[in-house]
Amino acid sequence: MNKFQKIQRLLSLLTNQHWLQFPGGSGGEFFAKVISQYSPLYESIENITVVNNDNRTIIELPKFFKMMASIPAESGSLDDLCRGILRDSEILRLDLDKELILAENFIKDKNYLLRIHYTVNEYFNSNNSFAILPDDKRWLEYTSILKVIKAGGYKINYDLASMYFDEFTIKRNTDRTPYDNALKWMLDNNHAEIYFGHINCIEYMDEIGSYHDVFSMSLTDIYHFFNNKIKTTHVPWSPVYHLGFIEDTKNLIGDKFPIIEYTKIFTPGYLEGFFKITDSNFNKELVNWHEKNLSLMKSYGFNTEEFKL
Repeated sequence: MNKFQKIQRLLSLLTNQHWLQFPGGSGGEFFAKVISQYSPLYESIENITVVNNDNRTIIELPKFFKMMASIPAESGSLDDLCRGILRDSEILRLDLDKELILAENFIKDKNYLLRIHYTVNEYFNSNNSFAILPDDKRWLEYTSILKVIKAGGYKINYDLASMYFDEFTIKRNTDRTPYDNALKWMLDNNHAEIYFGHINCIEYMDEIGSYHDVFSMSLTDIYHFFNNKIKTTHVPWSPVYHLGFIEDTKNLIGDKFPIIEYTKIFTPGYLEGFFKITDSNFNKELVNWHEKNLSLMKSYGFNTEEFKL
């Protein structure tokens, strides 16, 4: 079998797995972990989960599932999914054969709830997928702030920056030159690490000032820069969600699979109803996670009054 056929074969073996779709910052990995812990439908993934100092839940899945999570949301056919995984394995410089074996061994005789970003690929349907949606302005802002802090706050060195610059520019079909120049600046200035969130800022370097100015931006600076920008301009790939995101997502998903509304997610019994959860401690876990998020946001200078339950 060639690599394309090997991907097809593995996808055919994933029929017992369910998928929790979510936008970055909404806590998809946390929800996947805690649902799996309390629901009788799934295997627990607690043993492969860590929580960092920013209350970010990180599930150490085989990299194959990261590649499934990064294909374009609108990619419709199974062949599109396979091509996206094959492309991402090359961008991420992975040994695809090894990753396929790791993924197959991981799911063998197991039923998991796996996290993935939004996609309407035909592989995902109402029988195997759920989608978390921050469905009003309040929770969309909450999600945006947490996305910038948790995802944007990931520190990357020169080698990781080079790889992520590959991913960013190839998928967006944008000029690589400013990113190569950024790598050169890191070397020339002995700048060991940047924030993952700085990647989004390089495109606007002329507006921000210089590479020094870009890489000196705090996470709060990054949030406010893009939050102000989206008020007047369409900003592709903004780490801060514009209000149209809610309607765009509803139009994308339609009735393809159940939507979990953020406005109800902390209400006792709501999320439990999707996954046959009966333990009252489940809701306590959700509220505790939320309270930690508020403390995190406050530590970065954000006003959290409107996000209190």
